[in-house]
Amino acid sequence: MNGTTTVKNSVEEIFFLTDLLGESAYFNGWKVGKLKDIVALDQGKVAEVTHFQIARPFGEAPLLVPFPKVRSFSPREIIVSNGDPGSYVRELSPKEVPLRDYLIDKKVLDTEDREVEVVYDIRLSERTAIFMSAALTSAATACSARSGFEVWPIIFTDELMKPRRS
Repeated sequence: MNGTTTVKNSVEEIFFLTDLLGESAYFNGWKVGKLKDIVALDQGKVAEVTHFQIARPFGEAPLLVPFPKVRSFSPREIIVSNGDPGSYVRELSPKEVPLRDYLIDKKVLDTEDREVEVVYDIRLSERTAIFMSAALTSAATACSARSGFEVWPIIFTDELMKPRRS
């Protein structure tokens, strides 16, 4: 299973935020840094990813690369279209939300301000050049995923619930 599904004639690819963080970023074939965070705009039900924040070495200011300028990305590398890395240096606006800093390992609240659970990972979905957060991953699922196990749901049927004769 490669994490790719087909939905209504469009290909959807699934990534987890913690798998992407720390991966190398390349401009014009040169490594410029590593992925520090993914920035999104909260737009109702689904937050759309707008920028990748690239941390640079030697204390240089991080780059905020717009998602359309990212030519390709995978859990191994991020390749940015041709351009000058210096043109992507800027501060985050108040409406932009860095997902790792704001959500990972934090408790989330429901609409009535009740604590729900701690967020350990965020499932991201890319469909037809739109990259968005799809789901939050909580304790049991994230713990299994971080350990390298896949989570399979247990399905109970009437056959399983019948007493067995020895």
